Amino acid sequence: MHRYVKLIGIGFLIATPCNAHHFVGANFDQDTVISIDGVITEFKFVNPHTQIRVEVTAEDGASEQWLVELNAKNQLIRSGHWTEDQFVPGQVVTMYGWKGYRERTIFLRRAVMADGTEIVPPGRAQ
Repeated sequence: MHRYVKLIGIGFLIATPCNAHHFVGANFDQDTVISIDGVITEFKFVNPHTQIRVEVTAEDGASEQWLVELNAKNQLIRSGHWTEDQFVPGQVVTMYGWKGYRERTIFLRRAVMADGTEIVPPGRAQ
């Protein structure tokens, strides 16, 4: 009996950190790439996930706020070319990424700026 209690305890120790930080697959459909066109309204260069808010005009003409998530700030900095002013409110952009399971969310795989410049987070296929 003592042995099983120890095994259960070890299982909890292992599972807790895994649950504390979700993985991308829990929130985004990695088999479905979508794109959104819009204007950046906010860029939060933070941990654990950098966030970009994009105002998108829906098919019915209504304005929608989309949340674009990507890698942590530290990971982006270590990749060598990301800065706090990577994205600026007012920039026109097309975002490509994995469709979120929550409404109006996407995990960034690639951004294309109005001038054609492509921005790809580290570890993401184009």
